[in-house]
Amino acid sequence: MNPDPRQSPGDGDRDAGAAAVRAAAEWRARQDAGLTSSEQAEFIRWLEHDARHAELFGEMEDTWSLLNRTREIPLASLAATTAPPADSPGISTLAHRTRRFWLPASLAAAASLAVAVWVWQRPGDQETQFAESTTAEAGMLKRVNLPDGSVVRLRPSSAIAVSLGRHERHIQLLRGEAHFTVAKDAARPFVVEADGVGVRAVGTAFSVTTAAGSVEVLVTEGKVGVESARPGGLRATLLPKVAATRDAPVLSAGEKAKVSIPKPSAPIVTATVERLARSEIEAALAWQQRTLAFEAAPLAEIVAEFNRYNRQQFVVADAALAGLRFGGSFRADDPDGFLVLLAATAQVAVETRGNETVLRSRR
Repeated sequence: MNPDPRQSPGDGDRDAGAAAVRAAAEWRARQDAGLTSSEQAEFIRWLEHDARHAELFGEMEDTWSLLNRTREIPLASLAATTAPPADSPGISTLAHRTRRFWLPASLAAAASLAVAVWVWQRPGDQETQFAESTTAEAGMLKRVNLPDGSVVRLRPSSAIAVSLGRHERHIQLLRGEAHFTVAKDAARPFVVEADGVGVRAVGTAFSVTTAAGSVEVLVTEGKVGVESARPGGLRATLLPKVAATRDAPVLSAGEKAKVSIPKPSAPIVTATVERLARSEIEAALAWQQRTLAFEAAPLAEIVAEFNRYNRQQFVVADAALAGLRFGGSFRADDPDGFLVLLAATAQVAVETRGNETVLRSRR
């Protein structure tokens, strides 16, 4: 077949590139609907077919994450954002093409907000097939969609490192709190590690929280194992043994385990387990809707939560006030409303100093 004289030599490459971009977008959209095992295998074959495919998928994921975050960025910030000119230097043709297709013009300049780093390695080279490190900034929620169909929701000021291998899906919770909705894959357990505690699942939903001296695990769907995960140590269960059964104990939906973390040289002790009421579970997960819910919580704990979501920071000036307990549900992005309620019910004096709001007991 003779080449079309009307077609330049680079047209075929451009067409192939456009087709690859469309395929990356389609795979990204299909992930939100959930991939079957056969679709997952097809997706892996597509990634392995061309090294450029993994890069395109990473670019599409960054864009998709940014779209998810448009609901979380203050409207004032969006109004102030302007798109770069189409002929701005230093922006690749591919980047222009992707952003035009996916982003409203007012969001194009905000693309730098996407901070995930994506890597795909051929299975024949290393066990790790996919890796990501990402952080939810202070005041921002973040959703991360993984290639296996799992979804991670990060609380503000939280961070994770992801490594998806051929035999295990591994997440390191570096700090903060995250909720995991795990895609079923019996051949590849999903393991979350935090401060030497491992949470092992196949297909379930749970949250993990790191705090000073402890790790908490709350299961909202299915079952998980909770085990010691210190380097070089035995992966022994940290859950209390169940009488009259030889099966390894598991944490079930509606249960929360709290593991105290001693000094690095000391063994991690058995977790304490409690069953939560529905209202307690909803309160624990309310942060996903930007709602803060408390039941007889110390003021110090309440203001610490508000400080995660707002640039204006609360400071409690005296210990007696910090220990007073309050309850209720509050919008995380409405600290002024909380202050009005606080001043009316607790006789609290409020003083603003720059980006700090100081709270004191009225004498």
